[in-house]
Amino acid sequence: MIVFLLIVYIVSYLFSPQSYEINQHEIIVNRVIKNVILSRSHIKNIAKLEDGKLIWSIRVFGVGGLSGYYGKFWNKEYGMMT
Repeated sequence: MIVFLLIVYIVSYLFSPQSYEINQHEIIVNRVIKNVILSRSHIKNIAKLEDGKLIWSIRVFGVGGLSGYYGKFWNKEYGMMT
């Protein structure tokens, strides 16, 4: 059990966002393993959310607290989010 939990912790850390870069054409999410490159032309919406707006979100496939919050989430107001 300890080995399994250690593996989960290590994998979560390796894929957690470490920093972000924004340039004219893309947003780069820097991770320990394999950075994510998002084309700015494919982004549908970006919004600054007020406190509490995501309180009833459901984690579909993601991490919710261990080394950050990242992955796929769903919210009644916003739908699917990455």
